[in-house]
Amino acid sequence: MGRSIIEEIAIQYDKKEYLDWVYMGFTPAGISVFSAMNRGIQEVYTADVTGKSFDEIPVAQEFSKYSDIGLAITFAGLKTPGYWVQYAQTRYNFPLASGVTGPMIPDQFPFLNADQMVGMMGDILGAAEYEGLLRKNGYGDQGFASASMFAQTVVHYSLIIVIVLANIASYMFNRKGRQDREARAAARARLDSGM
Repeated sequence: MGRSIIEEIAIQYDKKEYLDWVYMGFTPAGISVFSAMNRGIQEVYTADVTGKSFDEIPVAQEFSKYSDIGLAITFAGLKTPGYWVQYAQTRYNFPLASGVTGPMIPDQFPFLNADQMVGMMGDILGAAEYEGLLRKNGYGDQGFASASMFAQTVVHYSLIIVIVLANIASYMFNRKGRQDREARAAARARLDSGM
């Protein structure tokens, strides 16, 4: 999925694979990868996802460790941005930003407040705001996130309406149930008093 997105952006900005960008893929090695990447990315990757050797990729020679990059960005779920801060940014002191899902947003603020992250793009709203900044500065048209905001707004309002209606229905059923219970109790009291 990541590669197809990068290819689409590269075409849009006339960037060439191996000269301007390379997709190395996923490495499941965990925390040890963060230290290895500071010594040199070739300790982690010997080839990109297509099998092209690291030594044959010009852009990989230019940016081989943290001190060579202007900004590292992690787009991730779960606790990955925190791992980047703990095991890489704090130790090697390079600019780091993150793109995260909605539930992860509160977890990122301590990193932002401590200047361990220079920025965060939170959820689809953050992505739409970023696209707005790009448009404002002449870089592109309306993107996927901006186009998705209408659908997200409709869904959120629909959920609010459903919640309000469910609460009204619950109130009405509870009120009707209370009235029924009171009527049964009154009838029972009349029967009991007649005996």
